[in-house]
Amino acid sequence: AWSLSEVRPLQSSQSYRHLQQSSFPAMARLLLILTGAHAFAPAAYSPARQVRLSAEMTKGGLTKLVRGLTKETFDTIYEQESWIEANAGTTLLSKTLSRVEHKAKAFGLEVKPGFCGNAKATEKARAKREEFYVRKTEEVKAAEEE
Repeated sequence: AWSLSEVRPLQSSQSYRHLQQSSFPAMARLLLILTGAHAFAPAAYSPARQVRLSAEMTKGGLTKLVRGLTKETFDTIYEQESWIEANAGTTLLSKTLSRVEHKAKAFGLEVKPGFCGNAKATEKARAKREEFYVRKTEEVKAAEEE
């Protein structure tokens, strides 16, 4: 058995050799060596996680994509339209559309009509707008009949 008095910090001139000569059990020495090496080992590589992240767009990825658009690569935003419609909230959607329209204007291009028109974030507003139009047209027809 060993006591705490045997364990002391190493001086600059000492090495772990004194641990081998002391009454440390072999298992404790092995543990000391392995834990020191493990601290410098690289993190485990997980290809499944990397594939999942690269296959799915993220909010930050969308922002970077819009920021990096050029005249030649402008059509790449249309490839992400379904993800934007399904996942973007109201703020991200409006900012993305505004930035895309600004870029298109700067490049002398036009955003295709109806781009992100079926977004989940604007579904309630579109339903209310449609209801309003139906109600107003009925009111106008009723007023004309009078």
